[in-house]
Amino acid sequence: QVISGNFVKAIPFGVRGGIDFKYTGIVQRVNAKRIMSLLDQGDIVLLGHLGYSPSAHVFHCRSEEVAVKAAVELQAEKLVFFHNGESVVDVTRGRDGGAVVHNLSLNVAQRFSDKLMSELGETDGRVRHSDADPMSQWKRQFLDYILCSIKAVSNGVSRVHLVSRHIEGSLISELCTRDGMGIMVSYDLYDGVRNANIRDVQALINLMRPLEKQGILVTRPPEQIEREIERFFVFERDGDVLACFQMIHYEDDRYSNGAFEMSCVAVSPALQREGIGNALLSYCLRKALTQGVNNVFVLTTRSSHWFMDRGFEERPPEALPPKKYATYDHRRNPKVYFKSVEDSKHIDQEEIMWVRAQPKANSFSIN
Repeated sequence: QVISGNFVKAIPFGVRGGIDFKYTGIVQRVNAKRIMSLLDQGDIVLLGHLGYSPSAHVFHCRSEEVAVKAAVELQAEKLVFFHNGESVVDVTRGRDGGAVVHNLSLNVAQRFSDKLMSELGETDGRVRHSDADPMSQWKRQFLDYILCSIKAVSNGVSRVHLVSRHIEGSLISELCTRDGMGIMVSYDLYDGVRNANIRDVQALINLMRPLEKQGILVTRPPEQIEREIERFFVFERDGDVLACFQMIHYEDDRYSNGAFEMSCVAVSPALQREGIGNALLSYCLRKALTQGVNNVFVLTTRSSHWFMDRGFEERPPEALPPKKYATYDHRRNPKVYFKSVEDSKHIDQEEIMWVRAQPKANSFSIN
Protein backbone atom coordinates (compact mmCIF):
# COMPACT_ATOMS: atom_id res chain seq x y z
CA GLN A 1 0.00 0.00 0.00
CA VAL A 2 0.97 3.65 -0.48
CA ILE A 3 0.48 5.43 2.83
CA SER A 4 0.65 9.11 3.74
CA GLY A 5 -0.13 10.92 6.97
CA ASN A 6 1.05 13.49 9.48
CA PHE A 7 4.62 12.18 9.64
CA VAL A 8 6.16 15.68 9.57
CA LYS A 9 6.16 17.95 12.63
CA ALA A 10 6.60 21.66 11.86
CA ILE A 11 6.76 25.02 13.61
CA PRO A 12 5.91 28.45 12.18
CA PHE A 13 8.52 30.30 10.15
CA GLY A 14 7.31 33.33 12.07
CA VAL A 15 7.83 37.02 11.44
CA ARG A 16 11.00 37.89 9.57
CA GLY A 17 11.96 41.47 8.73
CA GLY A 18 8.52 42.66 9.76
CA ILE A 19 6.75 40.21 7.44
CA ASP A 20 4.42 37.58 8.92
CA PHE A 21 4.88 34.39 6.93
CA LYS A 22 1.71 32.96 8.50
CA TYR A 23 1.42 29.27 7.53
CA THR A 24 4.91 28.88 6.15
CA GLY A 25 6.63 26.32 8.35
CA ILE A 26 10.02 24.92 9.32
CA VAL A 27 10.47 21.16 9.54
CA GLN A 28 11.19 20.21 13.14
CA ARG A 29 11.27 16.44 12.95
CA VAL A 30 10.01 13.44 11.00
CA ASN A 31 8.38 10.43 12.65
CA ALA A 32 11.12 8.05 11.54
CA LYS A 33 10.05 5.25 13.87
CA ARG A 34 6.55 5.11 12.39
CA ILE A 35 7.89 5.35 8.84
CA MET A 36 10.35 2.49 9.42
CA SER A 37 7.55 0.37 10.86
CA LEU A 38 5.49 0.86 7.69
CA LEU A 39 8.46 0.18 5.44
CA ASP A 40 9.18 -3.04 7.33
CA GLN A 41 5.63 -4.12 6.53
CA GLY A 42 6.29 -3.61 2.81
CA ASP A 43 4.31 -0.37 2.49
CA ILE A 44 5.42 2.67 0.49
CA VAL A 45 5.39 5.91 2.49
CA LEU A 46 4.52 9.12 0.64
CA LEU A 47 5.81 12.28 2.30
CA GLY A 48 4.28 15.57 1.25
CA HIS A 49 5.31 19.15 1.92
CA LEU A 50 2.81 19.70 4.72
CA GLY A 51 3.91 19.77 8.34
CA TYR A 52 1.68 19.55 11.40
CA SER A 53 1.94 21.14 14.83
CA PRO A 54 0.71 19.67 18.13
CA SER A 55 -1.95 22.39 18.14
CA ALA A 56 -3.36 20.95 14.88
CA HIS A 57 -2.12 23.76 12.65
CA VAL A 58 -0.95 22.83 9.16
CA PHE A 59 2.12 24.50 7.67
CA HIS A 60 3.57 24.64 4.18
CA CYS A 61 7.19 23.44 4.32
CA ARG A 62 9.82 23.28 1.62
CA SER A 63 9.80 19.81 0.07
CA GLU A 64 13.61 19.81 -0.05
CA GLU A 65 13.77 20.38 3.71
CA VAL A 66 11.32 17.55 4.32
CA ALA A 67 13.44 15.26 2.16
CA VAL A 68 16.68 16.14 3.95
CA LYS A 69 15.14 15.74 7.41
CA ALA A 70 13.61 12.39 6.47
CA ALA A 71 16.85 11.10 4.96
CA VAL A 72 18.86 12.08 8.04
CA GLU A 73 16.43 10.67 10.61
CA LEU A 74 15.90 7.48 8.61
CA GLN A 75 19.71 7.11 8.31
CA ALA A 76 19.31 6.77 4.57
CA GLU A 77 22.21 5.72 2.37
CA LYS A 78 21.05 7.83 -0.56
CA LEU A 79 18.93 10.91 -1.17
CA VAL A 80 17.95 11.84 -4.74
CA PHE A 81 16.89 15.29 -5.93
CA PHE A 82 15.50 15.98 -9.40
CA HIS A 83 16.83 19.32 -10.63
CA ASN A 84 16.98 21.24 -13.91
CA GLY A 85 20.08 19.46 -15.18
CA GLU A 86 22.80 22.01 -14.40
CA SER A 87 26.39 20.77 -14.50
CA VAL A 88 29.54 21.60 -12.56
CA VAL A 89 32.62 22.12 -14.74
CA ASP A 90 36.24 22.03 -13.62
CA VAL A 91 37.91 24.55 -15.92
CA THR A 92 41.39 23.32 -14.93
CA ARG A 93 40.81 19.88 -16.45
CA GLY A 94 40.18 18.58 -19.94
CA ARG A 95 39.87 20.59 -23.11
CA ASP A 96 37.30 22.89 -24.68
CA GLY A 97 36.58 24.82 -21.52
CA GLY A 98 36.98 22.12 -18.88
CA ALA A 99 35.65 18.75 -17.77
CA VAL A 100 32.22 18.00 -16.29
CA VAL A 101 32.46 16.95 -12.63
CA HIS A 102 30.14 14.14 -11.57
CA ASN A 103 31.40 13.64 -8.00
CA LEU A 104 31.77 16.35 -5.37
CA SER A 105 33.26 15.64 -1.97
CA LEU A 106 31.69 17.44 0.97
CA ASN A 107 34.60 19.86 1.24
CA VAL A 108 34.56 20.70 -2.47
CA ALA A 109 30.76 21.13 -2.44
CA GLN A 110 31.08 23.50 0.53
CA ARG A 111 33.73 25.62 -1.22
CA PHE A 112 31.64 25.68 -4.39
CA SER A 113 28.50 26.80 -2.51
CA ASP A 114 30.43 29.50 -0.64
CA LYS A 115 31.76 30.88 -3.92
CA LEU A 116 28.32 30.82 -5.55
CA MET A 117 26.72 32.45 -2.47
CA SER A 118 29.26 35.25 -2.67
CA GLU A 119 28.68 35.66 -6.40
CA LEU A 120 24.93 35.98 -5.82
CA GLY A 121 25.39 38.45 -2.97
CA GLU A 122 23.97 36.16 -0.28
CA THR A 123 25.78 36.74 3.00
CA ASP A 124 23.61 35.15 5.70
CA GLY A 125 23.43 31.57 4.45
CA ARG A 126 19.94 31.94 2.94
CA VAL A 127 19.05 31.86 -0.75
CA ARG A 128 16.46 34.43 -1.77
CA HIS A 129 14.30 33.78 -4.83
CA SER A 130 11.77 36.63 -4.73
CA ASP A 131 12.62 39.60 -6.98
CA ALA A 132 15.73 37.79 -8.13
CA ASP A 133 17.32 38.54 -11.47
CA PRO A 134 15.82 35.99 -13.91
CA MET A 135 19.30 35.42 -15.33
CA SER A 136 20.56 34.32 -11.90
CA GLN A 137 17.46 32.43 -10.83
CA TRP A 138 18.71 29.11 -12.18
CA LYS A 139 21.89 29.55 -10.12
CA ARG A 140 19.84 30.16 -6.99
CA GLN A 141 17.76 27.05 -7.58
CA PHE A 142 20.87 24.96 -8.16
CA LEU A 143 22.52 26.45 -5.06
CA ASP A 144 19.47 25.41 -3.05
CA TYR A 145 20.00 21.78 -4.05
CA ILE A 146 23.73 21.96 -3.31
CA LEU A 147 23.07 23.39 0.17
CA CYS A 148 20.49 20.69 0.88
CA SER A 149 22.98 18.06 -0.27
CA ILE A 150 25.66 19.46 2.03
CA LYS A 151 23.27 19.46 4.98
CA ALA A 152 22.24 15.86 4.34
CA VAL A 153 25.78 14.52 3.92
CA SER A 154 27.02 16.52 6.94
CA ASN A 155 24.39 14.78 9.04
CA GLY A 156 25.15 11.21 8.03
CA VAL A 157 23.57 10.54 4.63
CA SER A 158 26.18 8.65 2.58
CA ARG A 159 25.33 9.99 -0.87
CA VAL A 160 23.13 12.68 -2.39
CA HIS A 161 22.41 12.52 -6.13
CA LEU A 162 21.27 15.45 -8.26
CA VAL A 163 19.53 14.06 -11.34
CA SER A 164 18.04 15.95 -14.27
CA ARG A 165 14.26 15.93 -14.34
CA HIS A 166 14.29 16.57 -18.09
CA ILE A 167 16.06 13.39 -19.24
CA GLU A 168 14.08 10.17 -19.51
CA GLY A 169 15.70 7.35 -17.59
CA SER A 170 18.12 9.67 -15.78
CA LEU A 171 17.48 8.11 -12.36
CA ILE A 172 18.14 4.58 -13.58
CA SER A 173 21.26 5.74 -15.43
CA GLU A 174 22.63 7.52 -12.36
CA LEU A 175 22.05 4.69 -9.91
CA CYS A 176 22.54 1.61 -12.07
CA THR A 177 25.35 2.39 -14.51
CA ARG A 178 29.07 2.93 -14.04
CA ASP A 179 29.22 6.36 -15.69
CA GLY A 180 25.95 7.81 -14.40
CA MET A 181 24.74 11.17 -15.64
CA GLY A 182 24.09 13.36 -12.62
CA ILE A 183 26.05 14.92 -9.77
CA MET A 184 26.86 13.03 -6.58
CA VAL A 185 27.77 14.75 -3.32
CA SER A 186 29.39 12.53 -0.71
CA TYR A 187 31.49 12.72 2.44
CA ASP A 188 35.19 12.73 1.61
CA LEU A 189 36.05 9.32 3.02
CA TYR A 190 39.79 9.87 2.67
CA ASP A 191 40.03 13.49 3.80
CA GLY A 192 43.22 13.76 5.86
CA VAL A 193 45.25 11.19 3.90
CA ARG A 194 48.52 12.58 2.49
CA ASN A 195 51.98 11.53 1.34
CA ALA A 196 54.39 10.84 4.19
CA ASN A 197 57.61 12.81 4.58
CA ILE A 198 60.81 12.40 6.55
CA ARG A 199 59.30 14.19 9.56
CA ASP A 200 56.74 11.38 9.88
CA VAL A 201 59.28 8.59 10.45
CA GLN A 202 58.98 8.52 14.24
CA ALA A 203 55.18 8.61 14.05
CA LEU A 204 55.25 5.66 11.64
CA ILE A 205 57.52 3.74 14.01
CA ASN A 206 55.17 4.43 16.92
CA LEU A 207 52.21 3.13 14.91
CA MET A 208 53.91 -0.02 13.65
CA ARG A 209 55.99 -1.18 16.61
CA PRO A 210 53.08 -2.60 18.70
CA LEU A 211 51.86 -4.59 15.68
CA GLU A 212 55.37 -5.80 14.90
CA LYS A 213 55.73 -7.08 18.47
CA GLN A 214 52.48 -9.02 18.04
CA GLY A 215 53.77 -10.57 14.83
CA ILE A 216 51.06 -8.87 12.79
CA LEU A 217 53.45 -6.67 10.80
CA VAL A 218 56.85 -7.59 9.43
CA THR A 219 59.56 -5.76 11.38
CA ARG A 220 61.01 -2.77 9.52
CA PRO A 221 64.07 -0.97 10.92
CA PRO A 222 63.97 2.85 10.99
CA GLU A 223 66.57 2.99 8.20
CA GLN A 224 64.25 1.05 5.89
CA ILE A 225 61.31 3.32 6.71
CA GLU A 226 63.43 6.39 5.96
CA ARG A 227 64.64 4.85 2.71
CA GLU A 228 61.09 4.02 1.58
CA ILE A 229 59.35 7.09 3.00
CA GLU A 230 58.09 8.21 -0.42
CA ARG A 231 56.02 5.01 -0.63
CA PHE A 232 54.19 5.70 2.63
CA PHE A 233 50.92 7.52 3.14
CA VAL A 234 49.55 8.75 6.46
CA PHE A 235 46.21 9.78 7.90
CA GLU A 236 46.57 13.01 9.88
CA ARG A 237 44.11 14.71 12.19
CA ASP A 238 44.86 17.93 14.08
CA GLY A 239 48.55 17.50 13.35
CA ASP A 240 48.76 13.93 14.69
CA VAL A 241 49.59 10.96 12.44
CA LEU A 242 47.02 8.31 13.39
CA ALA A 243 47.23 5.75 10.58
CA CYS A 244 49.49 4.74 7.73
CA PHE A 245 49.99 2.40 4.79
CA GLN A 246 52.51 1.74 2.05
CA MET A 247 52.08 1.31 -1.71
CA ILE A 248 54.65 -0.55 -3.82
CA HIS A 249 54.33 -1.06 -7.57
CA TYR A 250 55.40 -4.34 -9.20
CA GLU A 251 55.70 -5.12 -12.89
CA ASP A 252 53.90 -8.24 -14.07
CA ASP A 253 52.81 -9.07 -17.62
CA ARG A 254 49.80 -10.95 -16.28
CA TYR A 255 48.30 -7.69 -15.01
CA SER A 256 47.77 -4.61 -17.14
CA ASN A 257 50.38 -2.04 -16.09
CA GLY A 258 51.43 -4.31 -13.24
CA ALA A 259 49.96 -4.32 -9.72
CA PHE A 260 50.25 -2.34 -6.50
CA GLU A 261 50.82 -3.93 -3.12
CA MET A 262 49.04 -2.26 -0.19
CA SER A 263 51.16 -3.06 2.84
CA CYS A 264 52.21 -1.91 6.29
CA VAL A 265 48.72 -0.79 7.31
CA ALA A 266 48.43 0.42 10.90
CA VAL A 267 45.62 2.34 12.59
CA SER A 268 45.86 3.98 16.00
CA PRO A 269 43.64 2.46 18.72
CA ALA A 270 42.21 5.98 19.16
CA LEU A 271 40.49 5.63 15.77
CA GLN A 272 39.11 2.13 16.07
CA ARG A 273 35.80 1.63 14.23
CA GLU A 274 35.83 5.16 12.75
CA GLY A 275 36.19 3.89 9.19
CA ILE A 276 39.82 4.94 8.79
CA GLY A 277 40.70 1.54 7.33
CA ASN A 278 38.06 2.17 4.68
CA ALA A 279 39.58 5.59 4.02
CA LEU A 280 43.05 4.14 3.51
CA LEU A 281 41.77 1.40 1.21
CA SER A 282 39.71 3.86 -0.83
CA TYR A 283 42.67 6.19 -1.20
CA CYS A 284 44.94 3.32 -2.23
CA LEU A 285 42.53 2.08 -4.91
CA ARG A 286 42.01 5.57 -6.32
CA LYS A 287 45.74 6.24 -6.29
CA ALA A 288 46.32 3.04 -8.25
CA LEU A 289 43.73 4.10 -10.84
CA THR A 290 45.47 7.44 -11.36
CA GLN A 291 48.61 5.46 -12.25
CA GLY A 292 46.68 3.37 -14.77
CA VAL A 293 46.81 0.27 -12.53
CA ASN A 294 43.67 -1.79 -11.94
CA ASN A 295 45.01 -4.49 -9.63
CA VAL A 296 45.88 -4.18 -5.94
CA PHE A 297 47.00 -7.04 -3.69
CA VAL A 298 47.62 -7.55 0.01
CA LEU A 299 49.34 -10.17 2.18
CA THR A 300 47.74 -10.69 5.58
CA THR A 301 47.74 -13.15 8.46
CA ARG A 302 44.92 -11.65 10.55
CA SER A 303 42.52 -9.60 8.41
CA SER A 304 41.33 -11.99 5.70
CA HIS A 305 37.61 -11.46 6.19
CA TRP A 306 37.95 -7.68 6.35
CA PHE A 307 39.39 -7.68 2.84
CA MET A 308 37.01 -10.34 1.56
CA ASP A 309 34.10 -8.13 2.70
CA ARG A 310 35.56 -5.42 0.48
CA GLY A 311 35.79 -7.46 -2.69
CA PHE A 312 39.26 -8.99 -2.41
CA GLU A 313 39.65 -12.57 -3.65
CA GLU A 314 42.13 -15.11 -2.32
CA ARG A 315 44.86 -16.22 -4.73
CA PRO A 316 47.77 -18.64 -4.40
CA PRO A 317 51.19 -17.10 -3.66
CA GLU A 318 52.17 -17.90 -7.26
CA ALA A 319 49.78 -15.15 -8.38
CA LEU A 320 52.11 -12.56 -6.88
CA PRO A 321 54.36 -10.58 -9.22
CA PRO A 322 57.70 -12.42 -9.62
CA LYS A 323 59.72 -9.87 -7.70
CA LYS A 324 57.30 -10.05 -4.75
CA TYR A 325 57.02 -13.83 -4.88
CA ALA A 326 60.80 -14.08 -4.61
CA THR A 327 60.57 -12.54 -1.10
CA TYR A 328 57.44 -14.45 0.01
CA ASP A 329 57.95 -15.93 3.51
CA HIS A 330 56.63 -19.50 3.32
CA ARG A 331 57.23 -20.02 7.05
CA ARG A 332 55.03 -17.08 7.95
CA ASN A 333 52.59 -18.20 5.24
CA PRO A 334 50.48 -15.02 4.85
CA LYS A 335 47.38 -15.26 2.69
CA VAL A 336 47.31 -13.43 -0.64
CA TYR A 337 44.31 -11.39 -1.77
CA PHE A 338 43.79 -9.48 -5.02
CA LYS A 339 41.23 -6.88 -6.01
CA SER A 340 40.53 -5.45 -9.48
CA VAL A 341 38.89 -2.04 -9.89
CA GLU A 342 37.43 -0.67 -13.11
CA ASP A 343 37.03 3.03 -12.34
CA SER A 344 36.32 5.51 -9.55
CA LYS A 345 32.56 5.00 -9.98
CA HIS A 346 33.11 1.37 -9.02
CA ILE A 347 34.78 2.48 -5.80
CA ASP A 348 32.04 5.05 -5.10
CA GLN A 349 29.39 2.35 -5.21
CA GLU A 350 31.34 -0.05 -3.00
CA GLU A 351 32.17 2.51 -0.32
CA ILE A 352 28.58 2.49 0.93
CA MET A 353 28.94 -1.17 1.83
CA TRP A 354 32.41 -0.61 3.34
CA VAL A 355 31.01 1.91 5.81
CA ARG A 356 28.56 -0.71 7.04
CA ALA A 357 31.19 -3.44 7.27
CA GLN A 358 33.31 -2.19 10.16
CA PRO A 359 35.75 -4.77 11.54
CA LYS A 360 34.63 -6.57 14.69
CA ALA A 361 38.14 -6.90 16.11
CA ASN A 362 39.84 -4.04 17.94
CA SER A 363 42.15 -3.38 15.01
CA PHE A 364 43.17 -4.67 11.62
CA SER A 365 46.53 -4.77 9.96
CA ILE A 366 48.33 -6.28 6.99
CA ASN A 367 51.95 -6.88 6.11
